[in-house]
Amino acid sequence: MTTPEIKQGIKPVKRIEIVVPAVELRKILKVLDRIGVGYSIFRNVMGRGDCGQSVDDFDLGTDLANDYILTLCDRDQEEKIVEGIRPLLERYGGVCWTSDANWVIHTLSC
Repeated sequence: MTTPEIKQGIKPVKRIEIVVPAVELRKILKVLDRIGVGYSIFRNVMGRGDCGQSVDDFDLGTDLANDYILTLCDRDQEEKIVEGIRPLLERYGGVCWTSDANWVIHTLSC
């Protein structure tokens, strides 16, 4: 990530949230890995949207479910991610949201 101005231990970032069919998760992760951003994955998410309710009716946690991916990045990476995943969303379904966020900087390192 480029280093925007950090004020009082807070760094402005872009937040990207993606919900996709679990069977397509690897395709989305390949895009994120290529761009070099980290992410968190929440498996077997349910919800209701324009296409109705989305659930794994058998509660098997299988590829019938949806997965939620959360990533934080800078503006340049945001544009690359959106460009990279838009064709996958159009082909396989899913949704993506982007928003401004603030990353709380702390002293613990990996």
